Amino acid sequence: YLMIIIREVLEIFRWLIFSVPGKSGQGLRVLWARIFFAKFAKGARLASYTKIQGSNRIIFEDYATMDEYGYLSAHQANIAIGRNSKINRNVMINASDGGDILVGENCLIGPNVVIRSANHLFNDQLMLINKQGNEGKSVVIEDDVWIGSNVTITAGVKIRKGSVVAAGAVVTKSFAEY
Repeated sequence: YLMIIIREVLEIFRWLIFSVPGKSGQGLRVLWARIFFAKFAKGARLASYTKIQGSNRIIFEDYATMDEYGYLSAHQANIAIGRNSKINRNVMINASDGGDILVGENCLIGPNVVIRSANHLFNDQLMLINKQGNEGKSVVIEDDVWIGSNVTITAGVKIRKGSVVAAGAVVTKSFAEY
C-alpha cells in the first residue's frame, strides 16, 4: 500500500507542476525535466498540461519546445527531439515496443499531429486483435521538416530532410528528400 500511496503523491506532484501557468510554471517544468528526462538541454521548453510517460527515455536537445496539451509516451522505446524543433499544441508522440521516434533539427510539427511507432498485430483470425500483441518500428523525421496540422505518421516511416507533409495527411510510407 505504501508504494501505491507514493506513486499517487508523485503523480499529484507532477500534475501540479504541469498545471502551473506562466514563467513560474515553465521554470518548474524545466527543473522537473532536467531531473527526470534522459536529457533536457539549454533553452528546451515544455508547456503546461503536457502528459509524459517514460521520461527517462526522452531527450530534448537545445531549444526544442512542446506546446500545451502534448503527450509524450516512451514505453520500451526512446523519443529524441532535435535542436530548435517546435512541436505545436495537442501533439501525441507515442514510442513503444522498440520503435524509437527521432525528430531532427529545425523541424516544425503542427497541432493535432499523431506519431506512433507501433502497430497492433492481426494475423490470426481466431484470436482477438487486442491479444495478438504489437510490433514496433522506428519513425525518423530528418532535419528541416514541416509537418502540417492533423497529420498521422505511422510506424516504420522515414520523412527525409526538407520535406513538407500536407495538413491532414496519413503517412504510411517513406519518401525522398525535399
